[in-house]
Amino acid sequence: MIKNKSFVAIKWAMTLDGKIATKNYDSKWISSKKSRIYAHKLRNRFTAVMVGINTVLKDNPMLTCRLDGGINPIKIIVDSNLKIPLECNLVKTKESKTIIATICKDKEKILKLKELGVEVIVTKENKNKVDLIDLTLNLYKRGIDSILVEGGGNLIYSILEEKIANKIYAFICPKIIGGRESVTAVEGIGKEKVSECFEIKKWNMRKIDNDILIEGEV
Repeated sequence: MIKNKSFVAIKWAMTLDGKIATKNYDSKWISSKKSRIYAHKLRNRFTAVMVGINTVLKDNPMLTCRLDGGINPIKIIVDSNLKIPLECNLVKTKESKTIIATICKDKEKILKLKELGVEVIVTKENKNKVDLIDLTLNLYKRGIDSILVEGGGNLIYSILEEKIANKIYAFICPKIIGGRESVTAVEGIGKEKVSECFEIKKWNMRKIDNDILIEGEV
């Protein structure tokens, strides 16, 4: 709040070999029930939850808080080319507000989304994609002071690369998927040198059921 920016955290659950889904995008369930409950507690704490369009197309998520008395976060979809289906859960369900960030200026589709109650933000461009820094500034101006980023891997990498992330929640689960084509938590182009890695500082670790949660500052 002092810096007039949204607080941004990243969350994922992965296997011991760093996978968040199989090559067929099956991910139910990598983490334990208690870890999933904790993830919903995070959704309850954050003003908004953010995902990329590929997560929407593959999983058709609800992004609701499934706790008794919990508050559903605002749903934000980063969708540079406005691929979002009008019949997907995030458009159809009205438990909380849905915001789509795009650089596409398809007036017809934007109008249809607005008629369905969805807010569309057309951001600046960054390498033919949504400018995430511009987006987070726009979101803060709309009163969104905290954002939980839940995927996918390309969005998470971009959030890290643009130095937007403040915190990370990584659940490590005692399972192994294997396979070169299995999905990893952080994708993008990656770093060429270990010395260029993103570093997690002031981190702590605790056990939740059979899983380990690593929580730290980026």
